[in-house]
Amino acid sequence: MVTIPRSRKVAFGFNASKCFTNKAANLANTKPSMQRLYIGATALVTQTALDYAKWTNPFADDETRKNCATRTFAKMIVTTGSGVLARIAGEWLGKNGIEKGLFKIPKGFEEVIKATYKTTAAQKNELISLGMKLERIAGKNPKEILDTLTKKKYPTAIGAVAGVAMAVVSVFVADMLFIDPITNWMLDKCPWLNKNKKAKDIDNKQQYEKK
Repeated sequence: MVTIPRSRKVAFGFNASKCFTNKAANLANTKPSMQRLYIGATALVTQTALDYAKWTNPFADDETRKNCATRTFAKMIVTTGSGVLARIAGEWLGKNGIEKGLFKIPKGFEEVIKATYKTTAAQKNELISLGMKLERIAGKNPKEILDTLTKKKYPTAIGAVAGVAMAVVSVFVADMLFIDPITNWMLDKCPWLNKNKKAKDIDNKQQYEKK
């Protein structure tokens, strides 16, 4: 029988360090555009490596694995780039649209924020985590705190919606227009992908001259 002292707090046997907790909180509050960039960069490295590795594609020859990895690399570049740009555009539209009075924040959105951050203290903490200095919100009343947080969160929400919309468009437009040309260009121009291209060209030329 094992007895855990009452003074020690244990959650599922894992005690996260303060550094890890702070990093996780900062990542959670990162703008959608940066979140998409982090995800895309990770997928770019891991998925390309997995497609090229022999142990993940043991029945494919070197040429097939190379072509597959190159196409994956091109796809990650296109989808990540379009997703990040869409989110940046959405965030810009949300922020500037509110500041210039082009549109108003839906009343229901403020209710969502209020339900998520139920107390004024929680709303203040969220504003601070988003980069707002404490002195800027110290003298605000609860209504002003809620309004400020709503205005901060709304552009992020618009950016996320724009990113999802671009993901749908990308499947039908960006992929068809850019992925194949980029893949073919890389296979033809990148020296580390076409090491044997020159030799093959010479061999094909010799065979053609013999005919």
